[in-house]
Amino acid sequence: MGKRVLRDVQITVDGTDLSDHFSAITVEDAAAEVDATAFGNVYTQAMKGMRTAQITGTVQQDFDTGSVHQTLAPLNDQEDPFEVVVIPTDAAVSAQNPAFRLSESQLLGYTPLSGGVGDLSTTDITFTNSGDLGLEILNTLP
Repeated sequence: MGKRVLRDVQITVDGTDLSDHFSAITVEDAAAEVDATAFGNVYTQAMKGMRTAQITGTVQQDFDTGSVHQTLAPLNDQEDPFEVVVIPTDAAVSAQNPAFRLSESQLLGYTPLSGGVGDLSTTDITFTNSGDLGLEILNTLP
């Protein structure tokens, strides 16, 4: 597969399509590094520890009904996990256009207003995994 320029990424938060308000997105699945070096080793040794998954992005603020603020503010206040789905293009989900899903995510903080004089109001947002499923990579949507 060739290189990809991101132009039409699809981003759905708790069932609301916010794609046209995001200007950056990062999907991350990682593990903590655990030092496993012991006496007698010549080099340090590392092992994978606890895993973490998160989706971060920059969203352009909007206070209209059913848009950014009305979607994110309640999610920040609630304890129940919610789903976030990111798809690289607006084409059908497939092995070449997989959906990245956090089915049990939490919003652990939200900045409803940020910017300076003459700036576009944007906020950086992090959706953190809160369940055992972690980041799912799907070739079809359920």
